[in-house]
Amino acid sequence: MSTRLPEEPSTELALSPQGPVLMQNFGLIEKMADFARESIYAQAGSLFRRMTSEARQRLFGNVARVMGSVPRETQMRAICHFYRADVNYGVGAARALGINIEQEMSRMASASA
Repeated sequence: MSTRLPEEPSTELALSPQGPVLMQNFGLIEKMADFARESIYAQAGSLFRRMTSEARQRLFGNVARVMGSVPRETQMRAICHFYRADVNYGVGAARALGINIEQEMSRMASASA
């Protein structure tokens, strides 16, 4: 997993050598977005794996308390993000919300077919 944004100065479009990157530089912006997504999930997963069992249970309880009243689709989107950070994070959050992941995945697959 990369922890640095690839350096390709020849592809940067800037107002000056020290100036801001122009928004028209879609290639660089896309690389930065990919880097940020990778970094966000890696950081969240690393933090989750450092937590004690008790801290994880508090986290799952907080997820259930805060997200218990939001629509199921929103809960599933959040669980997908948790899962990308760490499988156990996604599974634990789903359980705390009373969601059977296998059932939901099957239902979603049927709906998209």
